[in-house]
Order: sequence, then structure tokens, then C-alpha cells
Amino acid sequence: MTTQLPPVSVQEAVISSIVNTILFDVFLWGVYTIVYIGTLSTYLRKKSSRHWVVIATISLAYLVYVIQEIVNWNGFAWHIVYSSHSQEDLFLGLVYGDGGNGSKWPTFVNDLCSFLLAGLADGLMIWRCYNVWDRSLRAIAIPCFLLFCEIVLDLVIILITCVEHLNPTTEQGFLLNKLLGASLFITFATTTLSTLLISYRIHTVAKEDITRSSKKLFKRVVEILVQSATAYSITTLANAIPTVISYTPDNAAPLFAAQTACYHISLFVAGVAPTIMVARVAFLDEENQSTSELEASHISDLRFHVRSTTLDARESKVENDDLESQESVVYPQT
Repeated sequence: MTTQLPPVSVQEAVISSIVNTILFDVFLWGVYTIVYIGTLSTYLRKKSSRHWVVIATISLAYLVYVIQEIVNWNGFAWHIVYSSHSQEDLFLGLVYGDGGNGSKWPTFVNDLCSFLLAGLADGLMIWRCYNVWDRSLRAIAIPCFLLFCEIVLDLVIILITCVEHLNPTTEQGFLLNKLLGASLFITFATTTLSTLLISYRIHTVAKEDITRSSKKLFKRVVEILVQSATAYSITTLANAIPTVISYTPDNAAPLFAAQTACYHISLFVAGVAPTIMVARVAFLDEENQSTSELEASHISDLRFHVRSTTLDARESKVENDDLESQESVVYPQT
């Protein structure tokens, strides 16, 4: 089947946006690597307790991002070598695959990586919410339902793509774009709701009878969580909006450029934002190691990895295992 090519000006704009995005991706990969190594080193050096769920999540997210970048760079290099005989061949190779009829496995791998990164980021946020709310399943019921819907949509996308041997029809392509957009909007809702629940819980605890320094600490924790979630939410929303806009001859080039840029930036932020948040909370923990034992009895109630917590500020007694032998103040871990 012959692929109808867009005007030459559109081809040039699309090729230029792909090349710029790939090169920018390499820069982001380097930034992410530095952030990941620095965060892991900081988190492992901290004197207070560490949680392996955090280490596993940020490490898996980084691994998924690396796989996605390797696939993108390998596909780009292959097309530059084998599909650059003419501008039309290069356009078809970069946008559609080999001459418009080739394998779509790089796109499939990219979709899997984006689904995994979004799931890891949302899952980690829900896990924080679960622990902050004293391991209450009721508190995370709606975020969990949204995450379930997100996973179902992702599985439907994967199923449709696999059934068509990674080469869906034009009609199915429109359907996949709509499903992808719905999944991204649900991701945005999940992150926003989880962040609001965490912030509300910390704000409620901070209103109790605790010291001024503890209230200041709670405020800083909320700021870190909200800033991290806001960056991820904004990029996710920006990635979702272009998927629901129809292509026309007039908007094809700018819309493709915007969609490509938003997609890659959102993947980067989905991985790096939770990682930076872990580093910031670890630094905050180290800065407050000299906090008094009285403050510890209040603040240790609000952490993400405790075995059991009591957030009623009227109770002054805290279990010995929650205080970890009262060696140091334990702050919310991410």
C-alpha cells in the first residue's frame, strides 16, 4: 500500500523535530544519570532507616528510561544509515518504520516504557499516601481505582497492537491515540489526587500541639512533595492534550513537534521527579538529625515506611520500634 506523503515543508519540519528531540534526549539521559547516582549515594549514606521499596522503584524507573533511550538512539542511527537515500525515505523511516511498512517494535517498546514509568511514579505516590494515612486502605481507594483504570487502558493498547502484529490500521491508530490520551489524563488525576491527600494529612498533623520547628519541617516536606508531583502532573497533562487534537494539513508540523517534545519530556520527568524528591527528603533528614527526642516522638509518627503509626497528637507514647530505639529523628521517607 502506497503511503501518501505530506508536503515537503512538513517533511522537513518533522525530520528536524525528530533529530532535535533525539539529541535533546541524550542530554536528558545524562542529567538523569547524574541525578540517579547522586540520589542513590545520598539515600544509602543517610543514618536513619532506609526502605528498599524506594531504592527498587527509582532504580527500576531509571532502568526503564535507559532501555527507552537505547531503543530510540539505535532506531535513529539505523534510519540515518539505511533510510537517508532521499528526504522521502528518511521521513518514512523515522515516522513509519522501514519505508512505511517495516517493523513497529521500537514504537511498541517506547509505549511499554512509558506505561511502566507512569505506573511506577503513580504507584510510588499511592504508596506514600497509604503510609501517611496510617496504612488506611480507605484513604487510597480512589487513587487505586484510578491506577487500575490506567493499567487496564494500557493493557488494551498493548493487546490491540499485538493482535495487529504491531501494525494497526488507520482507524485503530485513531482509537489507540484516544486510549493513550485517556490513560494520560487518568495518570494526571491519580498523581494530583494522591498529592492532595498526602498534603492534607500532613497539614492536619501539623495543626496539632507540636513544636514550631516540627511545623516548619512538615511544611518543607509538603513543599517537596507538591513540587515533585506538580512537575510530573504538568508534563503529563501537556503530553495528554496533543493526543486528543486531530491532525490537519495546517497543524501537522507544529502538532507533531509539540507531541514529540511533550512525550519525551514527560518520560524524563516521570523518572527524575520522584528521584529528586527522594534526594531532597534525604538531605532534609540529615539536616534535622540533631532534633530533640521530644520532636522525634511527634514526627516519627508521620513516615512512609513505619510498621504502625499513631497520628493522634494527644498520645505521647510511641512504640519503641517506631522510634527505632530513639537514635534519631525519622522523617517522611520517599
